[in-house]
Amino acid sequence: GRLYCWGNNSRRQVTGNSMELSIAKPVQPFAAETFSRVATGEMHTCALRTDGAIRCWGDNSAIQLGAAGTTPALLMPLDSLPWIYVAAGSRASCAIRMGGELFCWGAVPVEGMKTTPTNLGRVAEGGTKNWTSIALGSGFGLGTAIDPADPNRVYVYGFAPTGCQMNQILASGPYPPSNPMELYNSMHLRANVAAAQANGGHVCIHMNDANGTNKVTCL
Repeated sequence: GRLYCWGNNSRRQVTGNSMELSIAKPVQPFAAETFSRVATGEMHTCALRTDGAIRCWGDNSAIQLGAAGTTPALLMPLDSLPWIYVAAGSRASCAIRMGGELFCWGAVPVEGMKTTPTNLGRVAEGGTKNWTSIALGSGFGLGTAIDPADPNRVYVYGFAPTGCQMNQILASGPYPPSNPMELYNSMHLRANVAAAQANGGHVCIHMNDANGTNKVTCL
């Protein structure tokens, strides 16, 4: 659908190009493009286009847009595999490619600075699992994953460096994205609608069980 944004524009995170500091009414930053998902970071924005590409704009002090420079970045699908999920954090961004591989760029928790989308792979813990959703907080990440051999069970994982100050559940790390900390797993989640959102020091997981009941768990 069409994308509308408004609010603080001090780093062009609303408009992508206009220098107005605040946008009071909804505007379309990329009127000629259509999107299926949008992720807002601390001072930047990334959105998943319906053609499987990713558009990022706003603050780029840590290359969290995926390419050097201040103009809006366009991240095309890699190896003809479209992006299926995108997340934006304080100074980092992550995306999941079709097939379940996680890519991140910017000041990535645990991994450090990545100036281009870097393949961090799938979840290796307990056998290879595919990432299905991802969210970024301040210095940590949270995501859902499934095992292709057991697709009815959804796993929730967190990754963070040693002594994560923003989320004490993950403070005993380091937990890299390839071998994260398992926070939760259940056969009562639907992998295609499981979603995770992180903001500052807390995380929330949106779950839709086998009976169609929606609930949100925050950690």
